[in-house]
Parts: sequence; C-alpha cells; structure tokens
Amino acid sequence: MNNLRQFFRGKTLPLILVLIFADLVSWLPEVRSQTVPKNNILTAQKTNQSKSGNRFQAPPPSSGRDERPAKRRDAGSSGSCERLNSKETEFLTALVPKQNYQALTVASHPTFWFYIPFPAKNFHSLKFRLETADGYQVTVKPKNEKPGIVSFTLPATEKQLEIGQEYKWALFLYCQDPEQKSSRPVTFFVSSSIKRITPSKQLENELKAATTEPAKSAVYARNGIWYEALTLIGNRRRTDSTNPELAEDWANLLAAVELEDIATKPFADLYLISIF
Repeated sequence: MNNLRQFFRGKTLPLILVLIFADLVSWLPEVRSQTVPKNNILTAQKTNQSKSGNRFQAPPPSSGRDERPAKRRDAGSSGSCERLNSKETEFLTALVPKQNYQALTVASHPTFWFYIPFPAKNFHSLKFRLETADGYQVTVKPKNEKPGIVSFTLPATEKQLEIGQEYKWALFLYCQDPEQKSSRPVTFFVSSSIKRITPSKQLENELKAATTEPAKSAVYARNGIWYEALTLIGNRRRTDSTNPELAEDWANLLAAVELEDIATKPFADLYLISIF
C-alpha cells in the first residue's frame, strides 16, 4: 500500500500538466477562429478608407515661391443682379483650391468649374479669359433656370497648355450688356491660375489600376491634381445626381478646399455666344 501511494505521489504533477496541455490544445482552434489576422485588419482598414470618398492632398508650394490666394468668390456690387434675385447674398464662385499653386492639371485642354449665383434670365452673360501667348477669351450664356454649377472645357481647336507653364485666368459675370456704352455694367469676377504638369509614373500606374471614373478621380485627388479630380467626379455627379456614393465623393472633394457649401448646388449648362 505504501508503495502504491508513493507511485501516485510521484506521478500526480506530470499527470496534471498533461491534462492542462491537452485542454489548451483543444482550446487553441477556437481562439484562432475568433482572432482576426493582422493582414485582414489592414485589408479592412483599406476597405473603409476606400469608402470614405475623395480627399484632396494639396501639393506643396515650389521652393522660394510666394503663396498667392485665388480670388474664389465675389458678391459683386449693388446692382441689377442683386435686385432681381435675392433675399440673401450669393457669391460667384470658382471651384478651385485656396492657393493658386495648388491648381494643377495634366490635361492639354482642361475643364474649369464655377457656381453661378443667379438664374440665366437675371444677368446678361459670362466671359472667360485665359492669359495665353495669343490671348483667349470666350463669351457664354448659362441655361440655368436656378443658380447652378457650370463647367467650361478649353476647346480642342485652341492651342494646348504647355507643360510646366502657369496660366492666369478669370471669369466675369455681367449683369448688363457690357457692349452698351450708356451705362457701366455691374460686374462680378473670380480668378485663379492653372499649371499643366507631366504625370508621374506612380500616377500613371495608379490610374491604370483604377477601373471607374470615381476611382480615377480619387487617384488624382490623392496626387494633388485638382482639375482632373474635380472634372471626373463632377461629370459623373451631373449625370447621376441621385447616386449617394457620388454625392459623398463630390462633397468630400469640395470640403477638402473649404467649398462644402457648393456640394448640394444643382448643375446647369452653358451655350456659346461668341469667341474672339
């Protein structure tokens, strides 16, 4: 009997350890099934980020260059445009970043975007002027029955923008016919600049991987290319105004340059009056 007690006394601790180990092994698969691998966490984070919409990453200013703000808004002076319209002041608005150096394009004939604060019947015309070597300007008339967002693309018949060159531009809104000499027309104007750059290899690769226009817009936004980021998502938003994902992308992009009040404005069309 004493010998039997001594046998069990010597084997008790190893036996307990064996039982604990066996229980631990049986418990590990359950832990694995409840634990998200690190790679899956990163994938989930990227998925959430991809659903967050466009986020414009403004490029840094060039070394030694002064930061010049764009003239993005103008409420004009007291005149017929206000008298015909308003219960509150609205601004002619250029849809551009706050600083001129942030307004980049890779397009030879880019598209410019504006918010027009009056219905077309309440003012005379718009004049867009681009300071090129030959000088370019065009007079246009909106078709909007209400205040709205319009876009204007530099015609393919005009000379393309040169890579590396910065161009100044301005948009004028005339409340009366500017050709009439009898009175001084009430005028609104906004102005900024645009610079065409060569797309980087990274940008080209990211664009190849993007399969939709909103995805390409997001690529341009991340790489600090404002004009294409805005144009791609703006054109889609114009034709599919009820799509909530497009609405979110549009709002996020405008909010990145502090133009969030424009995000819910309707779109309008332009028609050409004259080129000279």
